[in-house]
Amino acid sequence: MQSDSSLPPLSLLWPTGASFAPAGSDSLSAGAADDLNVMDVVKAMIGGADPPIRVQQRERFARQILGQLSQQPEVIAYRQGVLEDLITDQPLRERLGQVLPGLEALWRARAVRRYRP
Repeated sequence: MQSDSSLPPLSLLWPTGASFAPAGSDSLSAGAADDLNVMDVVKAMIGGADPPIRVQQRERFARQILGQLSQQPEVIAYRQGVLEDLITDQPLRERLGQVLPGLEALWRARAVRRYRP
Protein backbone atom coordinates (compact mmCIF):
# COMPACT_ATOMS: atom_id res chain seq x y z
CA MET A 1 0.00 0.00 0.00
CA GLN A 2 1.20 3.49 -0.82
CA SER A 3 1.88 5.99 1.91
CA ASP A 4 -0.38 9.02 2.14
CA SER A 5 2.29 11.36 0.79
CA SER A 6 2.72 9.29 -2.38
CA LEU A 7 -0.97 9.22 -3.27
CA PRO A 8 -2.03 11.72 -5.92
CA PRO A 9 -4.67 14.21 -4.84
CA LEU A 10 -8.23 13.14 -5.58
CA SER A 11 -10.90 15.54 -6.74
CA LEU A 12 -14.40 14.93 -7.99
CA LEU A 13 -14.37 18.42 -9.52
CA TRP A 14 -10.97 18.75 -11.17
CA PRO A 15 -9.23 16.20 -13.42
CA THR A 16 -5.63 15.29 -12.60
CA GLY A 17 -3.34 18.11 -13.63
CA ALA A 18 -6.08 20.72 -13.87
CA SER A 19 -5.70 23.99 -12.02
CA PHE A 20 -7.99 24.44 -9.02
CA ALA A 21 -8.52 28.06 -10.00
CA PRO A 22 -8.49 27.82 -13.76
CA ALA A 23 -8.49 30.69 -16.15
CA GLY A 24 -11.78 30.81 -17.97
CA SER A 25 -13.91 30.36 -14.87
CA ASP A 26 -16.90 32.58 -14.37
CA SER A 27 -19.32 32.93 -11.50
CA LEU A 28 -22.98 32.12 -11.80
CA SER A 29 -25.05 35.27 -11.36
CA ALA A 30 -27.63 35.42 -8.60
CA GLY A 31 -30.42 35.60 -11.18
CA ALA A 32 -29.15 32.53 -13.03
CA ALA A 33 -28.78 30.66 -9.72
CA ASP A 34 -32.42 31.49 -8.93
CA ASP A 35 -33.55 30.40 -12.41
CA LEU A 36 -31.71 27.09 -12.00
CA ASN A 37 -33.01 26.55 -8.45
CA VAL A 38 -29.46 26.12 -7.21
CA MET A 39 -30.55 26.36 -3.57
CA ASP A 40 -32.81 23.34 -4.05
CA VAL A 41 -29.83 21.40 -5.40
CA VAL A 42 -27.65 22.62 -2.52
CA LYS A 43 -30.20 21.55 0.08
CA ALA A 44 -30.49 18.11 -1.55
CA MET A 45 -26.70 17.75 -1.52
CA ILE A 46 -25.90 18.82 2.03
CA GLY A 47 -28.58 17.16 4.11
CA GLY A 48 -29.52 18.67 7.42
CA ALA A 49 -28.90 16.11 10.15
CA ASP A 50 -25.82 17.86 11.55
CA PRO A 51 -25.38 20.87 13.83
CA PRO A 52 -26.64 24.09 12.21
CA ILE A 53 -23.15 25.59 11.92
CA ARG A 54 -21.92 22.55 9.95
CA VAL A 55 -24.99 22.66 7.70
CA GLN A 56 -24.29 26.35 7.05
CA GLN A 57 -20.65 25.59 6.21
CA ARG A 58 -21.69 22.85 3.79
CA GLU A 59 -24.29 25.13 2.23
CA ARG A 60 -21.76 27.91 1.70
CA PHE A 61 -19.23 25.47 0.19
CA ALA A 62 -21.83 23.86 -2.12
CA ARG A 63 -23.06 27.28 -3.32
CA GLN A 64 -19.49 28.32 -4.02
CA ILE A 65 -18.69 25.15 -5.96
CA LEU A 66 -21.95 25.17 -7.94
CA GLY A 67 -21.44 28.85 -8.72
CA GLN A 68 -18.01 28.26 -10.28
CA LEU A 69 -18.41 27.80 -14.00
CA SER A 70 -15.52 26.34 -15.95
CA GLN A 71 -15.22 26.83 -19.68
CA GLN A 72 -12.49 24.19 -20.00
CA PRO A 73 -13.81 21.26 -22.05
CA GLU A 74 -11.71 18.72 -20.13
CA VAL A 75 -13.07 19.93 -16.79
CA ILE A 76 -16.67 19.89 -18.06
CA ALA A 77 -16.24 16.36 -19.50
CA TYR A 78 -14.61 15.15 -16.28
CA ARG A 79 -17.45 16.50 -14.12
CA GLN A 80 -20.05 14.98 -16.44
CA GLY A 81 -18.28 11.63 -16.11
CA VAL A 82 -18.19 11.87 -12.32
CA LEU A 83 -21.90 12.75 -12.22
CA GLU A 84 -22.76 9.88 -14.57
CA ASP A 85 -20.80 7.47 -12.37
CA LEU A 86 -22.59 8.71 -9.25
CA ILE A 87 -25.99 8.40 -10.92
CA THR A 88 -25.50 4.97 -12.47
CA ASP A 89 -23.29 3.15 -9.95
CA GLN A 90 -25.33 2.24 -6.85
CA PRO A 91 -22.44 0.39 -5.13
CA LEU A 92 -20.23 3.45 -5.61
CA ARG A 93 -22.86 5.69 -4.00
CA GLU A 94 -23.17 3.25 -1.10
CA ARG A 95 -19.39 3.13 -0.57
CA LEU A 96 -19.17 6.92 -0.66
CA GLY A 97 -21.98 7.08 1.87
CA GLN A 98 -19.97 4.78 4.12
CA VAL A 99 -16.74 6.80 3.94
CA LEU A 100 -18.24 10.28 4.20
CA PRO A 101 -18.66 10.18 8.00
CA GLY A 102 -14.97 9.33 8.35
CA LEU A 103 -14.00 12.16 6.02
CA GLU A 104 -16.14 14.54 8.04
CA ALA A 105 -14.40 13.39 11.23
CA LEU A 106 -10.99 14.01 9.65
CA TRP A 107 -12.09 17.48 8.58
CA ARG A 108 -13.33 18.29 12.09
CA ALA A 109 -10.10 16.99 13.68
CA ARG A 110 -8.03 19.14 11.32
CA ALA A 111 -10.13 22.20 12.17
CA VAL A 112 -9.74 21.59 15.93
CA ARG A 113 -5.94 21.29 15.64
CA ARG A 114 -5.77 24.62 13.82
CA TYR A 115 -7.27 26.43 16.79
CA ARG A 116 -5.10 24.91 19.51
CA PRO A 117 -2.63 27.31 21.11
